[in-house]
Amino acid sequence: PLSSPRVLILLPLAAAALRGFSLPGWFLPPECVILAIPLRILYWEKGGGRWGDYAGGILHVLLYFSFLQQTAPFLPIPVALILGLWWLAERAIYFGVRPWIPQALAGASAVVAVDWFRGQWPMGGVPWGTLALGMGERPLARDWGSVLGESGWIVLLALCGAALYSWFGPRRSRREHLIELLPAPLLILVVALAVEPRAELRDAVRTLSIQGNLSIEEKHGRWGVREVFGRQAAVTYAGLAEEPE
Repeated sequence: PLSSPRVLILLPLAAAALRGFSLPGWFLPPECVILAIPLRILYWEKGGGRWGDYAGGILHVLLYFSFLQQTAPFLPIPVALILGLWWLAERAIYFGVRPWIPQALAGASAVVAVDWFRGQWPMGGVPWGTLALGMGERPLARDWGSVLGESGWIVLLALCGAALYSWFGPRRSRREHLIELLPAPLLILVVALAVEPRAELRDAVRTLSIQGNLSIEEKHGRWGVREVFGRQAAVTYAGLAEEPE
Protein backbone atom coordinates (compact mmCIF):
# COMPACT_ATOMS: atom_id res chain seq x y z
CA PRO A 1 0.00 0.00 0.00
CA LEU A 2 1.04 3.60 -0.64
CA SER A 3 0.98 4.37 3.07
CA SER A 4 3.76 1.84 3.70
CA PRO A 5 7.01 3.71 4.61
CA ARG A 6 9.02 1.60 2.16
CA VAL A 7 6.69 2.53 -0.69
CA LEU A 8 6.01 6.08 0.43
CA ILE A 9 9.68 7.08 0.31
CA LEU A 10 9.67 6.35 -3.42
CA LEU A 11 7.55 9.48 -3.98
CA PRO A 12 10.21 12.10 -3.08
CA LEU A 13 12.88 10.01 -4.80
CA ALA A 14 10.77 9.91 -7.97
CA ALA A 15 10.19 13.68 -7.70
CA ALA A 16 13.94 14.22 -7.41
CA ALA A 17 14.62 11.98 -10.39
CA LEU A 18 12.05 13.85 -12.49
CA ARG A 19 13.62 17.17 -11.59
CA GLY A 20 17.17 16.01 -12.21
CA PHE A 21 16.68 13.99 -15.38
CA SER A 22 14.69 16.80 -17.05
CA LEU A 23 17.56 19.29 -16.78
CA PRO A 24 19.58 20.21 -19.89
CA GLY A 25 21.83 17.36 -20.95
CA TRP A 26 19.68 14.62 -19.41
CA PHE A 27 17.08 12.45 -21.13
CA LEU A 28 13.61 13.49 -19.92
CA PRO A 29 11.52 16.27 -21.52
CA PRO A 30 11.71 19.41 -19.33
CA GLU A 31 7.92 19.42 -18.89
CA CYS A 32 8.29 16.32 -16.68
CA VAL A 33 9.12 18.59 -13.72
CA ILE A 34 5.38 19.30 -13.50
CA LEU A 35 4.90 15.77 -12.15
CA ALA A 36 7.27 16.46 -9.25
CA ILE A 37 4.74 18.80 -7.65
CA PRO A 38 1.88 16.28 -7.21
CA LEU A 39 4.39 13.66 -6.01
CA ARG A 40 5.63 16.01 -3.29
CA ILE A 41 2.10 16.91 -2.20
CA LEU A 42 0.98 13.26 -2.18
CA TYR A 43 3.98 12.34 -0.02
CA TRP A 44 3.13 14.99 2.55
CA GLU A 45 -0.58 14.25 2.55
CA LYS A 46 0.03 10.51 3.02
CA GLY A 47 2.12 11.17 6.12
CA GLY A 48 5.61 10.91 4.65
CA GLY A 49 8.39 11.73 7.12
CA ARG A 50 11.34 14.12 7.11
CA TRP A 51 13.90 11.47 6.17
CA GLY A 52 12.12 10.89 2.88
CA ASP A 53 12.20 14.62 2.13
CA TYR A 54 15.89 14.75 2.95
CA ALA A 55 16.63 11.68 0.80
CA GLY A 56 14.83 13.32 -2.12
CA GLY A 57 16.76 16.53 -1.58
CA ILE A 58 20.07 14.69 -1.56
CA LEU A 59 19.25 12.86 -4.80
CA HIS A 60 18.11 16.10 -6.45
CA VAL A 61 21.40 17.85 -5.63
CA LEU A 62 23.50 14.83 -6.62
CA LEU A 63 21.92 14.97 -10.07
CA TYR A 64 22.18 18.68 -10.79
CA PHE A 65 25.66 18.94 -9.27
CA SER A 66 26.89 15.71 -10.84
CA PHE A 67 29.38 17.66 -12.99
CA LEU A 68 31.47 18.22 -9.83
CA GLN A 69 32.62 14.59 -9.98
CA GLN A 70 34.88 15.61 -12.86
CA THR A 71 36.85 17.59 -10.29
CA ALA A 72 36.82 14.97 -7.53
CA PRO A 73 34.90 11.66 -7.68
CA PHE A 74 32.92 12.15 -4.47
CA LEU A 75 32.68 15.96 -4.39
CA PRO A 76 28.90 16.09 -5.09
CA ILE A 77 28.17 14.10 -1.91
CA PRO A 78 29.04 16.72 0.77
CA VAL A 79 27.35 19.39 -1.35
CA ALA A 80 24.20 17.25 -1.54
CA LEU A 81 24.22 16.59 2.21
CA ILE A 82 24.10 20.36 2.81
CA LEU A 83 21.86 21.60 0.01
CA GLY A 84 19.52 18.61 0.34
CA LEU A 85 18.21 20.30 3.48
CA TRP A 86 16.26 22.67 1.22
CA TRP A 87 13.70 19.91 0.68
CA LEU A 88 13.03 19.97 4.41
CA ALA A 89 12.38 23.70 3.99
CA GLU A 90 9.79 22.84 1.32
CA ARG A 91 8.12 20.56 3.83
CA ALA A 92 8.11 23.24 6.54
CA ILE A 93 6.62 25.85 4.21
CA TYR A 94 3.96 23.43 2.98
CA PHE A 95 2.70 22.58 6.44
CA GLY A 96 3.01 26.23 7.46
CA VAL A 97 0.69 27.52 4.74
CA ARG A 98 -1.49 24.42 4.37
CA PRO A 99 -4.10 25.61 6.93
CA TRP A 100 -4.63 28.81 4.95
CA ILE A 101 -4.67 27.79 1.28
CA PRO A 102 -5.70 24.65 -0.68
CA GLN A 103 -3.19 21.82 -0.52
CA ALA A 104 -2.27 21.88 -4.21
CA LEU A 105 -1.43 25.59 -4.08
CA ALA A 106 0.38 25.08 -0.76
CA GLY A 107 2.63 22.51 -2.46
CA ALA A 108 3.29 24.77 -5.43
CA SER A 109 4.04 27.70 -3.10
CA ALA A 110 6.51 25.64 -1.07
CA VAL A 111 8.51 24.58 -4.14
CA VAL A 112 8.48 28.09 -5.66
CA ALA A 113 9.59 29.66 -2.37
CA VAL A 114 12.50 27.27 -1.91
CA ASP A 115 13.59 27.68 -5.54
CA TRP A 116 13.82 31.42 -4.82
CA PHE A 117 15.53 31.08 -1.45
CA ARG A 118 18.08 28.63 -2.84
CA GLY A 119 18.98 31.27 -5.43
CA GLN A 120 19.92 33.62 -2.57
CA TRP A 121 21.55 31.40 0.08
CA PRO A 122 23.98 29.90 0.92
CA MET A 123 27.25 31.12 -0.56
CA GLY A 124 25.56 33.89 -2.51
CA GLY A 125 22.92 31.60 -3.96
CA VAL A 126 22.76 28.30 -5.84
CA PRO A 127 20.61 28.94 -8.92
CA TRP A 128 21.18 25.52 -10.51
CA GLY A 129 18.54 22.87 -10.71
CA THR A 130 15.55 25.21 -10.65
CA LEU A 131 12.16 23.97 -11.69
CA ALA A 132 12.33 25.87 -14.99
CA LEU A 133 15.97 25.44 -16.00
CA GLY A 134 15.27 22.71 -18.54
CA MET A 135 12.63 24.85 -20.26
CA GLY A 136 15.39 27.01 -21.70
CA GLU A 137 15.58 24.49 -24.55
CA ARG A 138 11.96 25.10 -25.54
CA PRO A 139 11.24 27.82 -28.16
CA LEU A 140 8.02 28.70 -26.36
CA ALA A 141 9.95 29.41 -23.17
CA ARG A 142 12.23 31.79 -25.03
CA ASP A 143 9.26 33.49 -26.71
CA TRP A 144 7.59 34.07 -23.35
CA GLY A 145 10.83 34.95 -21.59
CA SER A 146 10.27 38.69 -22.03
CA VAL A 147 7.11 38.39 -19.93
CA LEU A 148 7.81 35.52 -17.53
CA GLY A 149 11.56 35.21 -17.18
CA GLU A 150 12.84 32.09 -15.45
CA SER A 151 11.12 33.02 -12.18
CA GLY A 152 7.78 33.29 -13.95
CA TRP A 153 8.31 29.94 -15.61
CA ILE A 154 9.01 28.40 -12.19
CA VAL A 155 5.67 29.75 -10.97
CA LEU A 156 3.84 28.56 -14.10
CA LEU A 157 5.25 25.03 -13.93
CA ALA A 158 4.45 24.80 -10.23
CA LEU A 159 0.88 25.95 -10.85
CA CYS A 160 0.51 23.39 -13.64
CA GLY A 161 1.68 20.71 -11.22
CA ALA A 162 -0.84 21.94 -8.67
CA ALA A 163 -3.61 21.77 -11.26
CA LEU A 164 -2.54 18.24 -12.15
CA TYR A 165 -2.75 17.16 -8.51
CA SER A 166 -6.13 18.82 -8.12
CA TRP A 167 -7.49 17.15 -11.25
CA PHE A 168 -6.36 13.61 -10.46
CA GLY A 169 -5.96 13.79 -6.68
CA PRO A 170 -8.47 13.24 -3.89
CA ARG A 171 -11.87 14.83 -4.42
CA ARG A 172 -12.48 17.95 -2.37
CA SER A 173 -15.00 20.75 -2.42
CA ARG A 174 -15.81 22.24 -5.83
CA ARG A 175 -14.68 25.65 -4.61
CA GLU A 176 -11.27 24.38 -3.54
CA HIS A 177 -10.99 22.40 -6.76
CA LEU A 178 -11.58 25.51 -8.88
CA ILE A 179 -9.15 27.60 -6.83
CA GLU A 180 -6.44 25.04 -7.53
CA LEU A 181 -7.23 24.61 -11.23
CA LEU A 182 -7.65 28.20 -12.39
CA PRO A 183 -4.31 29.95 -11.66
CA ALA A 184 -2.29 28.06 -14.31
CA PRO A 185 -4.61 28.74 -17.31
CA LEU A 186 -5.16 32.33 -16.14
CA LEU A 187 -1.41 32.96 -16.05
CA ILE A 188 -1.02 31.37 -19.50
CA LEU A 189 -3.78 33.62 -20.84
CA VAL A 190 -2.16 36.76 -19.39
CA VAL A 191 1.23 35.87 -20.86
CA ALA A 192 -0.23 34.97 -24.26
CA LEU A 193 -1.90 38.38 -24.41
CA ALA A 194 1.15 40.28 -23.14
CA VAL A 195 3.92 38.68 -25.21
CA GLU A 196 5.00 40.55 -28.30
CA PRO A 197 5.80 38.68 -31.52
CA ARG A 198 9.48 38.30 -32.17
CA ALA A 199 10.97 40.36 -34.97
CA GLU A 200 12.02 38.35 -37.98
CA LEU A 201 15.73 37.59 -37.99
CA ARG A 202 17.15 39.12 -41.17
CA ASP A 203 20.89 38.91 -40.61
CA ALA A 204 23.14 36.33 -39.05
CA VAL A 205 24.05 36.83 -35.42
CA ARG A 206 27.54 36.02 -34.17
CA THR A 207 28.23 35.47 -30.50
CA LEU A 208 31.36 35.18 -28.42
CA SER A 209 31.46 32.26 -25.97
CA ILE A 210 33.58 32.95 -22.91
CA GLN A 211 32.68 30.26 -20.41
CA GLY A 212 32.37 27.63 -23.12
CA ASN A 213 36.06 28.00 -24.00
CA LEU A 214 37.05 26.48 -20.67
CA SER A 215 36.55 22.86 -19.72
CA ILE A 216 35.34 21.67 -16.32
CA GLU A 217 38.79 20.23 -15.62
CA GLU A 218 40.48 23.57 -16.37
CA LYS A 219 38.10 25.59 -14.23
CA HIS A 220 38.05 23.29 -11.21
CA GLY A 221 41.27 21.35 -11.27
CA ARG A 222 44.16 22.31 -13.48
CA TRP A 223 44.12 26.10 -12.99
CA GLY A 224 43.68 28.49 -10.11
CA VAL A 225 41.20 31.36 -9.98
CA ARG A 226 43.63 33.92 -11.45
CA GLU A 227 44.44 31.70 -14.40
CA VAL A 228 40.73 31.08 -15.11
CA PHE A 229 39.85 34.78 -15.02
CA GLY A 230 42.93 35.59 -17.07
CA ARG A 231 41.91 33.12 -19.75
CA GLN A 232 38.39 34.53 -19.80
CA ALA A 233 39.72 38.08 -20.16
CA ALA A 234 42.08 37.04 -22.97
CA VAL A 235 39.27 35.37 -24.90
CA THR A 236 37.09 38.47 -24.44
CA TYR A 237 39.73 40.89 -25.68
CA ALA A 238 40.61 38.68 -28.63
CA GLY A 239 36.96 38.41 -29.64
CA LEU A 240 36.39 42.16 -29.40
CA ALA A 241 39.51 42.86 -31.41
CA GLU A 242 38.45 40.45 -34.15
CA GLU A 243 34.85 41.72 -34.31
CA PRO A 244 34.77 45.31 -32.94
CA GLU A 245 31.10 45.78 -33.90
